[in-house]
Amino acid sequence: MDNIIDFAFPLLTQQTRALQPGTITLIDGDPAADTSPFILQNLIHMHDKGIPVALLSLEEDLPEATLSDISQWIAARTEENNAVIAILGDQKDKYLPARPFMIAARQALKEKSALIVNIKATLSCDFERAAQTILHLQSTARTPAMPFNRILHMHKTRCGHGHGQKIAYNFCGTSLTFQEVGPLETSVNITAQ
Repeated sequence: MDNIIDFAFPLLTQQTRALQPGTITLIDGDPAADTSPFILQNLIHMHDKGIPVALLSLEEDLPEATLSDISQWIAARTEENNAVIAILGDQKDKYLPARPFMIAARQALKEKSALIVNIKATLSCDFERAAQTILHLQSTARTPAMPFNRILHMHKTRCGHGHGQKIAYNFCGTSLTFQEVGPLETSVNITAQ
């Protein structure tokens, strides 16, 4: 299968090969790691390249959506031929039993769309089992020895070869954009900020 959709970052695309029709990618991050701007920058990149994308934002003071509501929304966006569908959620202090949702989401994708999920909640392990790719964004202090302030950990890359690898990024708080710096040695010990 070579219908890979590029992230805004070449190394991330190469290492994960994550965004393919029918796949699910989980992206989470430490508090203040700026996971939402990271996902948004990727969606804007895809949109600018003419790739149809859809975004459901459940952050801030919006009413909580049920997993059934979300899976119905995914199905509708897939029928609209969106190649990438993203969900940004903030369901704090909620436990989300994901098995029925993940089954419905996979059926809704119909091998037509790729799904990016970022839901801040206590997730059941079904999310991790169903995802082909799991990424975690970490905030770190920039130093002369480490000229970057974010690290992306690739915990699972079923479609690529980046499992266990790390990529360094710089996040600019004024423009809310990321710049890919390059791969990190897996032996580098980084302390979270």
